Amino acid sequence: MRKIARYIYVGTSWLMLAWVLVTIFMAGMALFVRTPYWEAHKEFGWGSDLAALLLILAGLAGWIPRRLTAWLVALIVLHTVHITLPTLKESLPLGAAIHPLSASLLAWLSLAHARRAQAILFGSQRAGGLPAAEPG
Repeated sequence: MRKIARYIYVGTSWLMLAWVLVTIFMAGMALFVRTPYWEAHKEFGWGSDLAALLLILAGLAGWIPRRLTAWLVALIVLHTVHITLPTLKESLPLGAAIHPLSASLLAWLSLAHARRAQAILFGSQRAGGLPAAEPG
């Protein structure tokens, strides 16, 4: 069961990165092609909560190591901050303006997390150059 959960964890880590990149692309489509893409951007962005929840559940079931748990916590915290930034549009517009920057940071953190998850859990030296995980 632990091994399956770890495969799900790594797969969901890469899915989270893809989700963030597609959401950024939809924002670009809304800016440069047609404004109706804003709704798709919003809905798809809120849907990333499912990937975050699956990461947490798979991490618990897979008994991920502490060093990977720290990356997961950072990812979840940044994700939460990112999705709440647009709600500041009326009360704190400068805070809401950080939303595109936080999307870039979220994409980088998702990539770094997925590479580390793959390296730590499966010992892939090419994915981040980290040592292999302890057996078990």
